[in-house]
Amino acid sequence: MNQLSSTPDSMIELNEAFSLLRQYSAIADVSQRTKARYLDWVERCEAYYLRDEAYGLRIFSKFPAPSSPTSKFTNPATDVWYWCHGPLGLLHELSHAISCSTVVSSRQSHRSEDRRRWFRKFLHAAQCIDRMHDWWLIFPDTATGPLSKHVANRCQMKSISMVTTTFPSLLEQLCSTTAESLGAQADNRQLNCWVTPTLALETDSPESTISSVLNRCEFPPNLCDALSVHLPQRVHVIDIRHGGNIDRLVKERLCQDSIHPTAVRIYRTLDEPTVPRQRFSEIGAIEWLVIDPTEKHETSSAEIDASTSAIYNPIFTIPSIVSSSTARDWPYLTHCTRARLYEWSDQSLSAEWDRWLFHGLPDDTSPWDTLVQIAISQRLMASPDMTRNQVPTISFSAVPLPELLSRRTYRSHLRRWDWEPYGVCITQAALSIWNAREVIYGDENTWERLPPEARPWFQPRFSKNGKHDWQQEKEWRVVGDIRLRKLPWESVFFFVPTRNEAQRLSRISSWPVAVVKN
Repeated sequence: MNQLSSTPDSMIELNEAFSLLRQYSAIADVSQRTKARYLDWVERCEAYYLRDEAYGLRIFSKFPAPSSPTSKFTNPATDVWYWCHGPLGLLHELSHAISCSTVVSSRQSHRSEDRRRWFRKFLHAAQCIDRMHDWWLIFPDTATGPLSKHVANRCQMKSISMVTTTFPSLLEQLCSTTAESLGAQADNRQLNCWVTPTLALETDSPESTISSVLNRCEFPPNLCDALSVHLPQRVHVIDIRHGGNIDRLVKERLCQDSIHPTAVRIYRTLDEPTVPRQRFSEIGAIEWLVIDPTEKHETSSAEIDASTSAIYNPIFTIPSIVSSSTARDWPYLTHCTRARLYEWSDQSLSAEWDRWLFHGLPDDTSPWDTLVQIAISQRLMASPDMTRNQVPTISFSAVPLPELLSRRTYRSHLRRWDWEPYGVCITQAALSIWNAREVIYGDENTWERLPPEARPWFQPRFSKNGKHDWQQEKEWRVVGDIRLRKLPWESVFFFVPTRNEAQRLSRISSWPVAVVKN
């Protein structure tokens, strides 16, 4: 993936590639039947592609785009080949005049306001890709891949879909393309690009090594993310999670010396929470502010305009409570609110995405919206999601609120944060009338020994992968709904991350509101 001074120098002759494939297939340590199938694939591929004039194949040892060198690809063992397949006209343009862009992102959050913000930034980045001159590099297995492919196809943009694969899978893909399918794809502005380990026959290599190379993708971890950041001239970054792969790769690219100027845009919106981006701008990234001129800041019908209404309940800061109560004597149990989730489709050509493209994302509830509904209804609603026997419960944590939020961790498998800075705190003493009890942590044997009436309070101590000890959360549960009006007024307070939100909530809430640091 070194930068190219001459694109033709990186092109592999088809005769050479098919000759190597034939030799690999002939000496691979596989059954005679499989070996015969490999050789048959090569013969058919070679005969078809070397004579066809309407459709073609190009193979590059270095992708024909200005790319930044990276230490992860200086080892010849990790070099790759790019097998580009599509109309000859597009392949000719790819070989002689290439300018590439990608849209990259960390994995999406499940929070509705984060998804709407993510989608707005994605559309803005897509509009910044030059339809006449830019190729859109798409990596289907990355966070932006499926939607990128959908938008590129719908907008008839030049794109290259890049996937990593093994040689047998590559041969199957090449052979599956028949003359009957060419007419249907004649107007397609997309190339397919398969990324494989480099084909280089070593006569002294043992058959087991050759077979391993032939049947597996021996790539570094997160290769698709690395290619999406390092290959193109322009990288549009719509979301970065601190400490994640995209964070590391973007900083890696920006810190490298490059003959060609790089362009890394990092998008943000006006309503986006403040995050530390200065480290990127200091090393060459461009911060790109996304402003929607038609955006309307609508307030919930339950909220009262701040300019005409007084604050009815006290607003305070969490440190004022902590100072009067040590962590050991923290008297409250904390319940954090979450968003009501809307399913994000992974189908690349879905009607849902078209609706989002033309009409925007549907309105879901955010943690803030959920908290507003609690304040209005004066009720905490139980859910069966946390119990094994589907008994509706409400979960709390006995960990002091500042410490709880300081532990806040992004759970990638859930694509959300484990704790949100929105919720309600209620004293343990007040919840005792609702039979609040500590969770019973244990294993399968613990569950089997528990009487049926105690099972709603059971929680496995360790996560399925054994990396997380849930006992640290000090969870408590209440079976059924909680009517806040039946609790002493002084035993309840709501909490939000900003003073502005606290003022808005205080006009709805019948209880005090605390401001916490997010």
